[in-house]
Amino acid sequence: MDMKNKEIILSSFLLASSAVIANTGMDGELSDQKQGIAERMEFDRASEKGLHNWKENTFGMMIHWGLYSHEDFAGYYNGQYTDQLSEWLQYFQRIPMKDYSSKLSTFNPIEFDADSVARLAKDAGMKYMVITAKHHDGFSMYNSNVSDYNIYDATPFKRDPLKELADANKKYGIDYGLYYSHVMDWADPNAKTVRGNDWDYDPAKQDFDKYWTEKAMPQVKELLTNYGDLSQVWFDMGERHMLSKNEFVSKVNDMAAMIREHQPDAVINSRIASVPTEPFTNWDIKTGNDNFSEPLYIKPYYWELIATTNDNWGYSKRDFNVKSRQDIVRLLPSVVSRGGNLLLNVGIDYLGRVPSDVTKLLKDVGAWMDINEESVIGAEATPFKRGFKWGVVTHQPETRRIYLHVQQWPEFGLINFTNIRNEIKNVSFLDSSISSESIPWIQHKRQVTGPGIKGKRQVSDTNHTTIKIEKYRDRVTSDPFVIVIDYEDKLAMDDVVHQDRMGETRLDVLNLSKYDHEKKEYTWKFNINRPGKYAIDLMSSEAMHHKFPDWPYSEFKGVLKINGKKQNFQMNMDKLIGNNGQVPWMTVVSRLTDGFEFPEVGEYELTIEGMTLAVENAEKYGRETIPFEYLLVNPRL
Repeated sequence: MDMKNKEIILSSFLLASSAVIANTGMDGELSDQKQGIAERMEFDRASEKGLHNWKENTFGMMIHWGLYSHEDFAGYYNGQYTDQLSEWLQYFQRIPMKDYSSKLSTFNPIEFDADSVARLAKDAGMKYMVITAKHHDGFSMYNSNVSDYNIYDATPFKRDPLKELADANKKYGIDYGLYYSHVMDWADPNAKTVRGNDWDYDPAKQDFDKYWTEKAMPQVKELLTNYGDLSQVWFDMGERHMLSKNEFVSKVNDMAAMIREHQPDAVINSRIASVPTEPFTNWDIKTGNDNFSEPLYIKPYYWELIATTNDNWGYSKRDFNVKSRQDIVRLLPSVVSRGGNLLLNVGIDYLGRVPSDVTKLLKDVGAWMDINEESVIGAEATPFKRGFKWGVVTHQPETRRIYLHVQQWPEFGLINFTNIRNEIKNVSFLDSSISSESIPWIQHKRQVTGPGIKGKRQVSDTNHTTIKIEKYRDRVTSDPFVIVIDYEDKLAMDDVVHQDRMGETRLDVLNLSKYDHEKKEYTWKFNINRPGKYAIDLMSSEAMHHKFPDWPYSEFKGVLKINGKKQNFQMNMDKLIGNNGQVPWMTVVSRLTDGFEFPEVGEYELTIEGMTLAVENAEKYGRETIPFEYLLVNPRL
């Protein structure tokens, strides 16, 4: 293992759960924040091999499949479409167990073909898979000796799809993980939880400890011992427990210890815990909010985005809102550029099939991956201290390659950036079929002009690079395409925030100088080399859950302070634009000021006060926290 991976593993060991959650009120330089966000109890982790393999896999398939996929359900109850998450149908419709389980005798997914599912994942460029062994309805999709409420014993199918998938994944070299709903179980009379089954069972008579010891723990042990080597054990809804903190922590850590004993290479995701108990529980990777990418900040721990191919997680007969290939091949590099993995969900139907439109989507994604895989699989996050309007950046240090994922056409067909001190050897398209010619590019020392400066002044040690792609506009498809930068020697970056050649300055979480959540203060330092009037826009994304985007921040008020000069502002939805990092949500443009005067060349300090910006983790996102993406300081001509 090289030093890079050792450093990543060490960071994960020290900070994996860390209460980025507990980091409100921290006042200090961001570099200090990266050193360690909060103290965490020491635990046995997944092996270095397991953590390294999980991270290198980068792109995976999640599968939701269960009794909720039955032909008479799949988004419907009593013949009526519910327009609710299909896998939550039993809860939302409060379906009695006798009615829900009555479908067992006709649940017979005879067209399920594990080989074709695994092959579909492989052809899509996916390297790992996680399937629901038991979802919240309590029905097990494998042959369980603990409970006969399972697909083998209770249905005419009489097969174990988890075993079949284990064998197929091994054949195609795909790492295998299993999902288990450990807290919520609507079928068990003792699973007393928030959003539990209180229409069949009396909560006052439920005994969670009995459920835990007689069903949850024994079934997880079955999964650990009967399906070969697992790369991941995936949990969900840990926050729905109704136990005391100490009781819950003890139970979760016992389960984690059992996983470490039987599957030392398997990583555990953070949803085994509740957010307040994360610092005290044993897990390896952070699972953010569904369908919501982390802010543009490289986390000091492993994290994973989970997203759906349409609106539901389980199969729904009325869900035709399948995402496009362009959506997914934008989302994947966006997640990788932020240091994460992407786990993309499909819902298998009542006959055991991946729906045809989802199959087509994954094949289309696979065609993109055939060309561009090296730019995402095993790649590291962006090395730049800023983001870009035209797209995102990934990096392969071993091969000295930086990948520019062009997701929106750049103004004037020019891609501009500073910060790379290394000499650039070559610039090319990763897709050789776009052009066999060299892309015009130039790397030079930055020159600045301004009042009081005689002629031009050179800023030392800062290479400015311009790549011109205008003439290739008609030769690329509407899909994102990738430009490769090959550089010499070990990568060296300049952290100074400069304007680009269009005079714009992007201030985001990557170049945030310091912040204090308690005081609601966020500060950046940057250079201006073109004095004049500038508009300042705050970009934030819609934020809610699943298929209901929302932006409840109109009329939030704050203060903009630049070099001590203050100006009040109010948030408004002035414009909506496409968001490359989030599927399917939009970016909201709020103009904070239309003509702030920067009188001379030099360094400026800008502070936003009076609002809480989400610059750490998705748990902070809510109606009082702005889902901040970046500030754009752009010249008024």
